[in-house]
Amino acid sequence: MTTPARLEEGHEMNRIPGSSDANEGPAEPRTRNNNAGHENFRGDSDFIDDAPAGWPSIAATQLYYPNFSIHRRFSYLLHRVLIDQETKLAYLENELEKLDKKDKENDADRLNSLPFDPETLLASHTPAQAQYQPTSIQTSPTTSKAGKEQKKTNEDNRWDDKDLILESAISRLKNYHELLLLGKETQNLPRISRREHRAFYDEVESRHTLFDASAYQFLYPNDDFVTTNTDRVHHYFERLIYGDTPIKKLIKGIFGRTDENFNLEIDNRILVVAFKVLVVFTSGLLLLSPVAILLLVNLSRSLSFVVVVVFSFAFVAALTCLKSNWDTILVGLSAYMAVLVTFLSNLEQGKT
Repeated sequence: MTTPARLEEGHEMNRIPGSSDANEGPAEPRTRNNNAGHENFRGDSDFIDDAPAGWPSIAATQLYYPNFSIHRRFSYLLHRVLIDQETKLAYLENELEKLDKKDKENDADRLNSLPFDPETLLASHTPAQAQYQPTSIQTSPTTSKAGKEQKKTNEDNRWDDKDLILESAISRLKNYHELLLLGKETQNLPRISRREHRAFYDEVESRHTLFDASAYQFLYPNDDFVTTNTDRVHHYFERLIYGDTPIKKLIKGIFGRTDENFNLEIDNRILVVAFKVLVVFTSGLLLLSPVAILLLVNLSRSLSFVVVVVFSFAFVAALTCLKSNWDTILVGLSAYMAVLVTFLSNLEQGKT
């Protein structure tokens, strides 16, 4: 079975020398030395070797293979909770606004004085502690009915207490804004492609078979997965890693290696170096090509301007393919155009 390589950090298939095996018995007492305790060290390979099949082995696989370290954002659930909190906060806001208008019409002095009772400032706002404590005294049906009516009256009066509404809104506002910030941070995490999601799903289904069909439910939303790995070099050549393609077979033959479990891995360290060299070389071509054209070809001013515009567009397209953010694209384009315009200006002065 083919498994993707440890694309960000390389991999070592051998166990750490001196690492403990799960089947070994307790260590014999020995004299303490400088290497005491080293036999208890556990590397990533030890976790994946010792983890039982199922959820433990899935977690170990995500630890050992960084390109399998993908997780759900739960975007729908987050927005569903946000909407729920928005409706409740909006209701509290509306009720508070009604009370303010009511005070303006009937008791304007209330808007200019303390909005709470100083005597009960430190009292709990939970009615169960002060108003509705259970009692062991036997009450008649009439008393019980009167108690229920009084309880309902007290509950209705709570909506006339602006301080109680504001106190109730504090915790909801805090949770709501924390969820907003959490959603913002989650959106900044790199998204994974459907091809990468399919590779992870196939890995779980084939090597970590879950007996309960509902256990696969967390894997179904294939557009909801992100990764915490920031250096996602494999994203640019995942076609060479995932899927059964002729190119992949060639790559496996050149860079593949087999571990002790006869699983084929692709050591991509040479691919990473080649990719980075390719990016640098392409960047150099984007800068030198317009310079060479303007220097070696006798062009009119309008055609020279067209050359600058065309290569500037190519530069932006290259940054977009590398999934750069807007700040990087704008700063890079400004620097690129500044170099070309400066060269064009100097070239024009030299001609005149």
